[in-house]
Order: sequence, then structure tokens, then C-alpha cells
Amino acid sequence: MTGSLDELWERVWSAPDDDRPAQILADALMERGDPYGEWLAVGLAGARGSRALRERAEACFLGALAEVVRRPGWRRGFLDRVTVQPASLEALDATRLHAGWRTVRRLEISARQDRRLVPVIRWLGGFDGWRWLETVALGPPTHLQALLRSPDLEIRHLEVGFLNPMDAGRLADPAVFPALRTFRLAEVPIHAPSARTELGALVRRPLDSVTGPLHPASIAVWAEIAEGAACTVVLEDDRWSLALERSGDLVATPLHPEATRSTVHGLVRRMPEGLRRTVSFTS
Repeated sequence: MTGSLDELWERVWSAPDDDRPAQILADALMERGDPYGEWLAVGLAGARGSRALRERAEACFLGALAEVVRRPGWRRGFLDRVTVQPASLEALDATRLHAGWRTVRRLEISARQDRRLVPVIRWLGGFDGWRWLETVALGPPTHLQALLRSPDLEIRHLEVGFLNPMDAGRLADPAVFPALRTFRLAEVPIHAPSARTELGALVRRPLDSVTGPLHPASIAVWAEIAEGAACTVVLEDDRWSLALERSGDLVATPLHPEATRSTVHGLVRRMPEGLRRTVSFTS
């Protein structure tokens, strides 16, 4: 990249909601015959672009990044989300100055247990080139523990596949991922002896929401955990989303056309009598 292009990219990164610097960058790249410039211009115009153009632009733009990520997703012509794959530290270091990292908003890491990803996650957590990153999604506890080695990482949303109560306790600290606003977990050993304590501490962190799995067998425990929460506790399955609000309200939102209200009323009856809430339904 020339110095001039570096300056244009910096203007883009500094103004993520302003299309004008991006349009100037797209024009400059097209003048140099770079197919990514055309792809960026198409994206900024809100058009889809042809598959052939996308393939040419990806091959040209990704370069060394293709050794580290897969399934690239694009938004308005910018690299917006990627799934990280196992890679050597040398391959990662070769991407340190890549413009693509700066526009990634969603970073996905395999949900499978793969220890080869641990050093990759540590590298990503310590990477100082993030500009637009908002969300990290990962799977097993070893991957979350690797990310927790970089507690200063500025992310707003964290999604994990399996949460150990011990890690919930660490996430309860507001100094860990200080910009965090939402936390989503797919599975947690809710009946483990320390689960109530550690998850209770987590929901007392002033976040917007903590979202967990909705199961009839665990609804009573979650009702206890949600008491005194500083955020909304949301429980979801494939049919319903139940929001246990700080106000004491319970808001039920259907996620499936065949969701029945009787299911929600049955779940409320499973809550301890003193913790049962009046339900309001959204359409």
C-alpha cells in the first residue's frame, strides 16, 4: 500500500458510519486497477455484485489473510465477519498490517474443541489493530480461557458455547472486557454447586443482557439467579424468548409460528412461588 492509500484507509476506519471516505478509497483503488475497489463501490451502492467480481476481489484483497480465516462475510463492501482457523504464529504475524482486520465486526472461532486454536486466540486477543470489532463468538471453555488472557479487549458482545461457572465468575468483573454490553451462552452446568453464585455475580454486572438456554429443568434456578440482577436475563429455546427484566416483569416473545402461550405459563409455574412473574406477551 502506498502512503496515500494508508491515509485513505485511516479516514475510513476513523469514520465507520460515513460513506464519503470509503467512496474516495474505492475510486483510488479502481484507478490502480484493483478489483477490490470495484467490489467496495458496489457494496457502498447497496448492490450485491456478481459472484465473479466477489471471487476476484476476495482473492486480491485477502492475500495472506486467506491462510488464517475462512467464510469471509462482507458488509457494504468491507470485510465484516470471519471464522478463524488454525494457523501458525508466523502466518498470523504476516497479516498484522492487513486492512481487513480493521473492518471486521464479528470474529467467529470454531465451536469445536481444537487446542490448535488456543495460540491463535491469544494472538487475536493481544492484537492491537482492531478498529471496528464488536463481537467475538467461540465455543469450548479452553477457547474462552485463552481470550480471557486479554481482559482489556474492547468488545461489546461475547457469545460462548459452553460456560464453566469459574469463567462466569471472571466475566463478572467489570474490568474484564470493559466495553461488554451483552453476553450469550449456549450451555452451562446450571446445577453445579458454584453455578448460582458465579452466574449470580455475572448478572449483577451492569450489562444490557445475559442470555442463556431455556430448559424446563433449569427455569427455577434461573429465576433465583435473576433476582437482584443489574441486567435483563434472557432465556431462549427454538420457540420462545423469555426476558426476566430488572423491573420484575417477564416478557415472552415467540420465535416460532407454533409457539404456544401455555408453554410459557407452564414454565412460570415451575418457578419458586415467591419468584413467579406476571407474563406479558409480544407479538
